Amino acid sequence: MTALPPGPAYASALLPSPIVTADNKPLLVVFEAAAIGAWQGAAAKASSLIVTDAESLKTADATLVQLHSMAKAIEARRVELKKPLTDLGKAIESVVAQIAEPLSEAKRSLLGKISAFNRIQAEAEDKARQERLVAQARAEAERARLQAIEDDKHRKALADAKMRAEAEAAELEAMLGSPVKAEPVAVAAALVVKAEPVAAVPIPVAVKSEAIQTRTVRKLEIFNADDVPIKIGGQLIRPINESAVKEMLAAGIDVLGCRMIEVTETVMRGTR
Repeated sequence: MTALPPGPAYASALLPSPIVTADNKPLLVVFEAAAIGAWQGAAAKASSLIVTDAESLKTADATLVQLHSMAKAIEARRVELKKPLTDLGKAIESVVAQIAEPLSEAKRSLLGKISAFNRIQAEAEDKARQERLVAQARAEAERARLQAIEDDKHRKALADAKMRAEAEAAELEAMLGSPVKAEPVAVAAALVVKAEPVAAVPIPVAVKSEAIQTRTVRKLEIFNADDVPIKIGGQLIRPINESAVKEMLAAGIDVLGCRMIEVTETVMRGTR
């Protein structure tokens, strides 16, 4: 038996190990033994009854009325005994709510502030990275412009050298009276232009919260409730049964007006 200090509590006479006080006395017997015996007897009688004629029907009617009355009495006793516990439960819920709700609201508020701070940090980091990419792109565009100028100078120098070599060959050919092949020409290679170093754009180091985490979860989105069919494959889904819709979408079955989307949410660290 479970020993408890004296105080308000309940025990059932039907329990094999009823709750008792420290001196081994029942705190409260829910049902008297005589009443339990009467109910068990009535149940046994009802189980053995066979309705075959007017007399047995009369007996069955009387027994049925008796069972109904007994059931009502048992329910009334249950409500009577449980009422103090129910009232106590409501009182406890009220007291707890007065303490818990402000804490929950404070938690939601602080979670929002931390999330906002994280967003600001992420935006600053993204902005710095974008500025670095823009600066690198500008430096590369300027390098390409200058390289094009140097390449054009090289082409012109090479063309001029070839033209001079051909002119000299033609002059010699006229003097000698025999064909003269122009000498191969060589000019300095085009200058290779390197991009100017880009001034380092500092990437801010985000400060991570130790209390929260972000996670990506899949959620059901009902983007057009009017399109959701009444049934799919014989299964009723209207009024919209979100669990059934999720199962169908997970199985690859299209459900008009519904889809699964990924959302990022902020929760306490360690939340599954």
